[in-house]
Amino acid sequence: MVLKNLEEALEIIKKSPGFSNLIPEVGCNIAMAIPDASSILDVAAVSGRIVRLKNEPHAVGCVCIRCKQPYSQDRIDRDAL
Repeated sequence: MVLKNLEEALEIIKKSPGFSNLIPEVGCNIAMAIPDASSILDVAAVSGRIVRLKNEPHAVGCVCIRCKQPYSQDRIDRDAL
């Protein structure tokens, strides 16, 4: 369910006019944890980043869970999990 939710969110982002104006030069990402997550391995996200390409959001990578993330354990807000 988490992967499906993220894929749907990514499609909404791609279709949202003006969203590309919100993407910083370094790109952005979206993530979602599985229910009762207890570690970084329980988080799904775009395996790369979401970047601006020709003024449109473009995912560089696919949505996956337990993929290598650039986030460290201490940067995850435990209250959000």
